[in-house]
Amino acid sequence: FATLKARVLNATPRVAPTSPAAVPGSSAIDLSTLSATVRKALIQFDEAGRLVRLPNKLSVQQMAMWALWTQFAARRKYTEKEVNAILNAHHTFGDQATLRRELINMKLLGRKSDCSAYWKQAHRPTPEVQAFLQAWRAGLR
Repeated sequence: FATLKARVLNATPRVAPTSPAAVPGSSAIDLSTLSATVRKALIQFDEAGRLVRLPNKLSVQQMAMWALWTQFAARRKYTEKEVNAILNAHHTFGDQATLRRELINMKLLGRKSDCSAYWKQAHRPTPEVQAFLQAWRAGLR
């Protein structure tokens, strides 16, 4: 845990904002205020923001799914092939089927019963998820 804590606390953003205004609608990220789940979810991603493993702990896995959810456009229909292409571009372990299934199980993505169309479900992330997404977008790992 000490190594994890040091890695998260000493993480530097990929692109260091010059001010909190550099990230629209956000303030400076105080890593000490992030929950353990958020910190664990952040280290599941590489420097490019790609998911490198499917987390074992369900709460961390669900947090990571929100990052993938952000890669889909609202009010757009996707084929399974398009969903797989997006997921493959944002993870490194080669299991887009599991990621797709988890996004659907969490109701972050919807789909027709015959799997002919997928779409991003509209959701308002919780404050904890918002903190995670803000840190993830800032490149904190």
